[in-house]
Amino acid sequence: STVAFAAAVPAVRLHLQAGSFDPVVDRAPVLPNEDRLPAAASQLGLGNTRYLLVQFSEPVRRDWQTAITETGAKVVGYVPDFALIVRATAAQESAVEGLPSIHWTGALKPSWRVEPGILGRLRSPAATGVRWTVVVHDGEEAADVAATVHRRLPAVRIFREAKGKFSVAASP
Repeated sequence: STVAFAAAVPAVRLHLQAGSFDPVVDRAPVLPNEDRLPAAASQLGLGNTRYLLVQFSEPVRRDWQTAITETGAKVVGYVPDFALIVRATAAQESAVEGLPSIHWTGALKPSWRVEPGILGRLRSPAATGVRWTVVVHDGEEAADVAATVHRRLPAVRIFREAKGKFSVAASP
């Protein structure tokens, strides 16, 4: 008699500010007070694009990254282990999802990019006057993102900083 063994696929974890997990196997991390993140924060993408994570099961190869950019999507960052942050339209996202060698793709949740503990402090009276630095991805204009934040969250004050970042503070 013959016994077949399935090759075990090693866990491939994402390591984010919110925690580490294998998106194929584990539940995504939920931050304490995540419900305090303004609903508008999930809609802060510019135009008709959004950010997603594209994770591979091994170190990212140049030809895989090229295949993503050939869909018209833009690679804007890296997340350990083996994941790229990609800005894409819905059509580009569909094309990326169809590429070979991908372990997992999914939306990059805003809360995954927030330092643990910060959400609980956002609405605290002590937060008034505290500045929070926002760093934008390559290819984004900090002024455009700041304007979008201000339109969607008018109660915050915006402070200009260096190229690629700005600060926000809760208004008194």
